[in-house]
Amino acid sequence: MTFSPAGLPPEYSRFRRRLVMGLVTVACLAIIAVSWKIHSSYREREDAARERTQSIVHAVAAHMSDSIQLVDFALIGFANAIKVLPPEQRNSAATIRQLLARHDPASSDDFGSMFVDANGVGVASSKGIAVQGVSFADRDYFQAQAAADQGLYVSEPLIARVSKRRIFTLSRRVVSAQGEFLGVIVAPVNAARFAAMFELARFNNKDISIALVHQRGKMIARAPLFEQMFAANLLNTEVFRQMRAAPEQTFQANSTLDGKPMLYSFRSLENLPLDVFVGISVKSLRQALEDDLLMGGAGILLMLTIMLLSAQVALTAYRRLETSRQALQESELRLKFALEAAGQGVWDWNIVSNAVYFSSDWKQMLEYADDVEMENTFDAWESGIHPDDKPRVMAELHRCLEGRTPIYLSEYRMRRKDGSWKWLLGRGIVVSRDAAGQALRMTGTYADVTDRKQAEQAQVHKIIEAAPDPMLLVGNDGIIVFANGATETAFGYAPNELKGMNVDQLVPLHSRSSHAHYRKAFETSRTQHPNDAKRPLAAVYKDGTEFPVEISLSPISMDGQPVVIASIRDISERKRA
Repeated sequence: MTFSPAGLPPEYSRFRRRLVMGLVTVACLAIIAVSWKIHSSYREREDAARERTQSIVHAVAAHMSDSIQLVDFALIGFANAIKVLPPEQRNSAATIRQLLARHDPASSDDFGSMFVDANGVGVASSKGIAVQGVSFADRDYFQAQAAADQGLYVSEPLIARVSKRRIFTLSRRVVSAQGEFLGVIVAPVNAARFAAMFELARFNNKDISIALVHQRGKMIARAPLFEQMFAANLLNTEVFRQMRAAPEQTFQANSTLDGKPMLYSFRSLENLPLDVFVGISVKSLRQALEDDLLMGGAGILLMLTIMLLSAQVALTAYRRLETSRQALQESELRLKFALEAAGQGVWDWNIVSNAVYFSSDWKQMLEYADDVEMENTFDAWESGIHPDDKPRVMAELHRCLEGRTPIYLSEYRMRRKDGSWKWLLGRGIVVSRDAAGQALRMTGTYADVTDRKQAEQAQVHKIIEAAPDPMLLVGNDGIIVFANGATETAFGYAPNELKGMNVDQLVPLHSRSSHAHYRKAFETSRTQHPNDAKRPLAAVYKDGTEFPVEISLSPISMDGQPVVIASIRDISERKRA
């Protein structure tokens, strides 16, 4: 053997060069991996914030549209009713007041109506507000409707002339049967009502703001800071310019109040000059990014320190490690799995003899005491796997044995000694192969994940239970697995009664065959279409009463089995409207 001038063999220098190059490569890869992880985490948090603003803006926009449509129905009803009045009664305050009360859009003081004659003078109101004789001829809604039929006209925000409230108005032109302009029916809407609704939708989250803006640029309602921002002009702001670029989008812009960066989602109300937008501060996202950068930098620094120390140890013990490398490789692999799953079960499978070593911890998980109660063979392990899980588990195992995946990783149910089932997480790696690449030996660990599985199921049940609408958790066979409390009001069955029923029993008898066909078609296409659009159907109450519903289906996987979350909404009132 030859030695270098320092008294070390040439192999040592080559080993040191390879080690340094390897450490540099690992360090670079680690930095790239950490950077990618930080970037991915930031994008995930940003996407979550984006989805949250979009869901809120859709819900608020739907509520706004429904509220305005309800008021518009009342205005149309009044406009049609006044046509049949004799001419001498059209200017009678008492008669007009009765008509307004009959077509009042709501019992709440937040909604009302008043009639302004062809000269712009108030005749009567539905809430008893003293508008008789008051001139409204200068209001934009009167001037617009007097000039031509505007349909439903939405005014800019203003201070009410009589009640002094912060309002915006909905109005329609009133004409006689002969087409003569008789005046304008006006519904002043209290903007504070929508601001209060926005406040509830924020869920006390100070980072979220919700606003309703007229498309001419005036702020109608906002939460928070409703009074300060009422009628504020946003025409020249970045937020307003972005909103006008498309009827619905999500974007980042600086706040109109304090200039801080916000993530906004907005939606224009259909056929109305109104926009709803929801903003969420990105301050928390950036703070989380800074924390991730600090943690990632500290982790990389710690890793580099450990790598340098490890390199020093490796160089010092090179000769001793070289002589026992093969033995240590197998020991390190087994030790790695044991250390990663401290306190978990360890197994070692001799594939040639089919014998399997199961540690005492592994057997205790299944409540077996010794070898007499459970044989140390592969067949004994295979026979204990749940029948529903066995095909998947064996496929995952064979992929690892064949070298298609480097690590065997599988979650499945295993039979306990008492016949019940326990969820296990199995990990493994092939540690020895022959010259042809056939696996000879495999080792790994098992971890008890029953509590996590139960927690995941409980979390899904908790989310479904908290939903305000009736929701069902339905298995692939159509059997109802879980129902929330709202289903009792919807169908008349207690949740415990629904559990175990076939979902087809909630469909009228004449529709069950088509419903079963639709459900099977959805199960077949769920991988291509994971979220089914809303679908109108008929449902049946416990006493046999039929009513129309709208159903949304969302497929998920629970305990390794495909299930569907069915969200049901009774649309009887909407159908009648």
